[in-house]
Amino acid sequence: MGSDKYEELLRNDGVFALAKYILPSIGKFGVQRGQEYKRDVLQQIFDSEKGGLQALIQNAYNANRSRPVVIEIGNEPNMYPAMAPETYGWYLKMYASAIRQAAAAVDKARPRDAAAVQVKIMAGGLWIFDGLPDYVTEALRRGFHMSFGSLFIKVPVGIRMCSVGRSWWRVRIPCGVDYKDIELTEGFDLKSAFYVDVMAYWRKTLTAAGLDAIDIANLHFYPYIAEGSRTTMPQHLETLRSFAAEMARGVSSGEVWLTEVGNMNPYSDADAATKVMVPMLQGLRANPSLPISRWYWFKMDGSDKKFDMIPGPARWATGIWSGIFALMDLALGHIPIGVINFKEPDMTVERGARVVEFMGRLKKQKPAQGLFDTVNGTRTLMELGRTYHKLTMGLL
Repeated sequence: MGSDKYEELLRNDGVFALAKYILPSIGKFGVQRGQEYKRDVLQQIFDSEKGGLQALIQNAYNANRSRPVVIEIGNEPNMYPAMAPETYGWYLKMYASAIRQAAAAVDKARPRDAAAVQVKIMAGGLWIFDGLPDYVTEALRRGFHMSFGSLFIKVPVGIRMCSVGRSWWRVRIPCGVDYKDIELTEGFDLKSAFYVDVMAYWRKTLTAAGLDAIDIANLHFYPYIAEGSRTTMPQHLETLRSFAAEMARGVSSGEVWLTEVGNMNPYSDADAATKVMVPMLQGLRANPSLPISRWYWFKMDGSDKKFDMIPGPARWATGIWSGIFALMDLALGHIPIGVINFKEPDMTVERGARVVEFMGRLKKQKPAQGLFDTVNGTRTLMELGRTYHKLTMGLL
């Protein structure tokens, strides 16, 4: 709960739907796509949700009384739109305190002989960037910054004079018109930061949240092993073990959940099953001593729609992610200068071109993710689904 509402508003309805979370006295919406989370908006989202916490806890407890109520705060705070670790720690602490107070109120209203309601606070899943090509992580780490919507007209302001002649004689003659740029629209900036150093982010979050705020740590594991990868699947799993071991020490339950595991490689259904799903899940299952107590495959149906938004030559302006994925394309001069001004990151053209090429591979072959998909209008079990069933039944 919490920041997902902010993200969905940005993704689906844009800044205008956020008006109800912004104080009228501010005069502006205060949120632009691509910005990091703002504390004032997060505070207002929290204020709008805290009144429903008791009902949420009671309903979850009624649904399954044998298990604790686990509440995840936010989602992928190190991703887009990103949240600074200090802000996320503050956010976690605020929600955790309110949730525990709500659970105590629910308990107080229950019969004395009823079992106590157990509530656990889970951090939002941190997305692991390990394995992505270095030119991609370089671009993500530096952050993107572009401005667009700034339109200018040129107004003649005088006659341009040019010098002609040689050193011993020179005259100035009219040779054109001088123009001045007049700004018609101010435009706005799009900025986006990604926190690619997961453990540094986690440590700062823990410091900001304080002791006992978090019960369960949480990661999202999408091992990238395709072209340009710096990491093999065994190396991915070893990194995951290292991350999980440290994260488990910082939470009260000692547990780490993988609330998303899946494929982000430009693989078809069959390749994703054999190259990603089988070695990943076999590796997770082969290490019962890990503090990873639960993992969940990301998609039941279809694939992540964000991959559909990667721009092609004529689609750069559609979708919230396309503005981000098109930035390197803009840097290479594929969009008229003036309307769009690319500012960061300052990468070489060669490395920028490789980023564009990387996104092009994901555009050409959208990563297969769903266990089911719709084929010719019929919901069909994919190879990923068949493989997943075999893995869960111990047949692989």
